[in-house]
Amino acid sequence: MQSIAEFMDKQPDYRYFKVNDERADIFIYEFIEEIDSNGIGGGTISFDEEGNVINVEVNEDNHVYSYKVNCFTVDPNEITEEMIKENPLDYIDYVKPTEEVEQDEYLLDLDYRITCLELGL
Repeated sequence: MQSIAEFMDKQPDYRYFKVNDERADIFIYEFIEEIDSNGIGGGTISFDEEGNVINVEVNEDNHVYSYKVNCFTVDPNEITEEMIKENPLDYIDYVKPTEEVEQDEYLLDLDYRITCLELGL
């Protein structure tokens, strides 16, 4: 599923999480832009034991990094981390084939075979 996301830190080109022998979760990041957000968020507030504010630190140099992100789950034997590492942006538009597509192809093949039988081919 592809979307636009904003982060306070720069992101790597990809993240590959092998969950088990049958599943890997993959995140692909394509950098869009860096937005200077001085004065917006970012900082630390310290409280004492009673909940009173005792210290406020504001980060003067805040940036937001905007990325196009695609995340998907695959069989790690079909798409390996090495494949992703070679060129992560090859997978920025990747959509895992669904069973519906496979079933549609199966039904079309079945229809073709039945037609061939009916025609005596």
